[in-house]
Amino acid sequence: MLVDDGTMPARGFSVRHVKNIELRDVELRGENEDFRPASRTGRRGRAESTHLKLPRAANVLALALGKVKDFSIVQTKAVPDTNIENRQQTTL
Repeated sequence: MLVDDGTMPARGFSVRHVKNIELRDVELRGENEDFRPASRTGRRGRAESTHLKLPRAANVLALALGKVKDFSIVQTKAVPDTNIENRQQTTL
């Protein structure tokens, strides 16, 4: 999933049209400051994330979620523990 200038819309994960994905004990690091969200998703069903280490810059979103069903993220300092049953769009 690329944006108009050919870059990825997230600095870590960009996921679309996926069901049943689990991320556990993942750390994202970059060499340079990056103002994109660590993860951007769209049209995703059942996703679990546990113990992620996400880089945070001031005023930058950790996660940008499109249409998601059955999404959860826990034990991640960058965002509060969150469970979403069904939502069109949200950010964390």
